[in-house]
Amino acid sequence: MTPARGAAGRHPAEPTTLVGRTSELDEVTRLLESARLVSLVGVGGVGKTRLAKRLAAQHATPAFDHVQLVDLAEVDQPGLVEATVAEAVGIRDEDGTLTVEDLSRRLADERALIVLDGCEHAIEGCAALAENLLATAPAVTVMTTSRRPLDVPGEHVLPVPPLAVPPPGEHPDPAELARYPAVELLLDRARAAAPGFELSAANAAAVAAVCTSLDGLPLALELAAVRLRVLSPAQLLDRLDGPHEILSSTHRNVHPRQRSLTALMDWSFRLCSDAERVLWARASIFRGGFDLSAAEQVCAGEGIDAGCVVDLVAGLVDKSVLLPEDHGTHVRYRLLETIRRYGLARLTESGEEERLRRRHREFLQRLVDEAAAHWFGPQDLVWLDRLRLEHASLRAALDSCTRSAADAAEGLRLATTFWLMWRAAGWVNEGRQWLDRLLAVAEPSQFTATALWVDGWLALVQGDHEHAVELLHRSADTAQHDDRVTPAFIDLFLGQAATRIGRLDEAEHRLRRALRVHRETSDPAGLALTAFRLAVRHAVAGDTAAAVASADESLRFCQDRRARWWSGYARWIRAVALWSRGDGAAALADAVESLKATRQHSDELGAAMALEVVAWATVGDNPDRAARILGALHRRWPDTGTALGGYGSLVDRHQRCCSEARRRLGAAGYAAAHADGADQQLEDVVELVLNGPRREEASTPLTTREHEVAELVAQGKTNKEISRALVIALRTAEAHVEHIRAKLGVSSRSQIAVWVVEQRGTAAPPG
Repeated sequence: MTPARGAAGRHPAEPTTLVGRTSELDEVTRLLESARLVSLVGVGGVGKTRLAKRLAAQHATPAFDHVQLVDLAEVDQPGLVEATVAEAVGIRDEDGTLTVEDLSRRLADERALIVLDGCEHAIEGCAALAENLLATAPAVTVMTTSRRPLDVPGEHVLPVPPLAVPPPGEHPDPAELARYPAVELLLDRARAAAPGFELSAANAAAVAAVCTSLDGLPLALELAAVRLRVLSPAQLLDRLDGPHEILSSTHRNVHPRQRSLTALMDWSFRLCSDAERVLWARASIFRGGFDLSAAEQVCAGEGIDAGCVVDLVAGLVDKSVLLPEDHGTHVRYRLLETIRRYGLARLTESGEEERLRRRHREFLQRLVDEAAAHWFGPQDLVWLDRLRLEHASLRAALDSCTRSAADAAEGLRLATTFWLMWRAAGWVNEGRQWLDRLLAVAEPSQFTATALWVDGWLALVQGDHEHAVELLHRSADTAQHDDRVTPAFIDLFLGQAATRIGRLDEAEHRLRRALRVHRETSDPAGLALTAFRLAVRHAVAGDTAAAVASADESLRFCQDRRARWWSGYARWIRAVALWSRGDGAAALADAVESLKATRQHSDELGAAMALEVVAWATVGDNPDRAARILGALHRRWPDTGTALGGYGSLVDRHQRCCSEARRRLGAAGYAAAHADGADQQLEDVVELVLNGPRREEASTPLTTREHEVAELVAQGKTNKEISRALVIALRTAEAHVEHIRAKLGVSSRSQIAVWVVEQRGTAAPPG
């Protein structure tokens, strides 16, 4: 046995720039100061090898005498791991009896970092080697890259997530978009493959959608970038779900399993057991994630016992097929979209797709039934949050229901059981689209009349008055004779429509008739909503006493059931009525209470309505703030279709507030304050109203949320810990950290911490 020494080992030069891995580099560097076994674990194509190469080069001289990257891509037998590592380190086996002790003796007198790259297909051999080296070579540190941990004592696992992607948006700003690491990587590789390619206002939306569709997976983004030689971002986006392999490479230096996404997924699929492969395929029916209970209800049966699902889920998590996401009280699991599409193809091949779609739809129907039963009460926020988590799955289920008349009837049931969901979750426009699509396909059924009045109500929310009235009358024509609920809601919403166009006598007649029926049928939500609409009718008529009385009645219905979300709207119309009779202080108090309730439920439209009244009530004392609020709302109202989103009868109050602010500030002052408000996010305006200005915000570029994230970074929190503390998705936390770095012009978490400390030192003392 002859050792061949090298000062720092072999670590190939990096042919491309490393993008968006500052957090991981910082964390591994910290771990390597004390840990002797660090495993970089993540899905195939996430960039574990790329990260390991950078770390190997980074630590080649200062921390270790010897750094060696060992490529295990071609090793598929556990017994060959030791020989491969020995060869890489420089040990020549002369008598054919190489052992791990030989490796230990070779490395005994030097601080060595051995990087085992690609352990997943020889996991037993890698685990045995690592465990033996740690026990027999005290100066050796081992770093591995794998789709699953080694599961040996002393192992420190660092998950390597995909790069942060931009949130869905129709009109992303190119400068803001380029700060997301996934976009940065795509642009970097696209410019190399297609010189002259640039991000612009014209292609920004498509670029963002490509990055989101590919989950920020570096390999997928690099393969996509090459296609931008011949395709526009929009054309590439259209082909991502196509039947042909669009993301592939013929580069001769690329390992075969990384030449296409399909080849990469095939490799991962072969690493799974037969039962794990079945669960992977079945779980692909979910969109946006699922929890263990959902997997047991939808995926069990026909070869998978419900009691075994937890072990199969654990196996897929270990292999980085499923990504666990901590939601505080429970854990959900997510398939990256590229992995989900692969699994869905396998599900289709198995002939199980339609059966799984039915089971998925039945699961969601049970969930919506339960949400509707508990909504008007103290658990409204719990159920709203749960349905928001299932948003993508609801979309997929409803889309599958548009394929036939029979399925469309089931889709109408799913879309209308908890009809307030569309408004409460802020999905008004989407709800209308689904109902229109399903109604166009479905044959008349017991769900048709309900779907028509729900569709009509959503149209009213968006100010589409004429179409709403048409839908409501169609609902009346199709309602069954023994149905008392449908006529009551038709009266309620036709009363709302009549208020909108000033037919106040008709509005009162219909609303009082609806109120009577809701009392007779003991429908608390119907009672609260109808009393609320009566209050709106009275406020429009100028009868402030009656408006306050009806608002109080609506509020009482809500308080009796502890229904906090809807109580925010009762508070809102009460504030409108109080402001109308000149009681600005009381109106402001109710508007702030309304804002608190709607903010707690992440209800942007409700928050916007409350902020509107805050502006009315404060324009006399603080016209600058009122103008800023109006500017922020100017960006929000178009999303609803009209100013005040369906409360167009109150638009005159809005105009009076604008005029008063302009009179007090002057045209130029008003325009400046209004424009400044338009540049702010609604969340920041809400924070300003509820908690006042933060002292440090005047001199820093960070938003309120970014300040919170920066403070947690300064406390040494990881991105995962930040996501838990702020109850946000891990990828959202990662995106915030990257934004903070970009805005502050720093490159590491430690520099963010230094900035936070400096800000604390320069903040004005309270006084």
